[in-house]
Amino acid sequence: SARRQVPHSMSSVAENPAAVRPGPWLLHVPIALSGREWPHLLLIFLPLCALYLWAAPGTVVLDDDAGAILSAWLLGIEPPAGNVLFLLLAKAATLVPVGSVAWRVHALNGVLSAAACVLVYLCARTLIPGRLPAYFAAFALGVSQTFWAQALIAAVIPLNALISFALLWLVLGMAPDG
Repeated sequence: SARRQVPHSMSSVAENPAAVRPGPWLLHVPIALSGREWPHLLLIFLPLCALYLWAAPGTVVLDDDAGAILSAWLLGIEPPAGNVLFLLLAKAATLVPVGSVAWRVHALNGVLSAAACVLVYLCARTLIPGRLPAYFAAFALGVSQTFWAQALIAAVIPLNALISFALLWLVLGMAPDG
């Protein structure tokens, strides 16, 4: 009987399916965040965050914007498309004594968006060798028209992007090598 060829890294799994069992995989980090990697993460986060904070509007800019800012300020009921985690983070942002309440919530989205771009960098580093393509991926997303527009309004989209890219990064780290 012809046996199916399996890549070397998966051969033990093909011979023994019980070898795949839950373990400390939740603690596995795809790209080692060593001291050498942190400066690169900051080199993405700090400029994008500064750019978003500089461009963040100090007033309400959209209809939905007002609802999200008001809900955060009063810790009230979020509109139907809302997110409780975003509401709590936005409430914490409203307590920071800098700028208007609207600017604080917009600034929170800028920080979340910059963090999402850092995770895009980490995903790209996991998939592609070298830092230059990863830098390009992170900055290209960060200044793209749609992502930029969502980063500057009070919406749950930057938080969703951050969570999605974090999950993608963890899943990429669980993929077998080879």
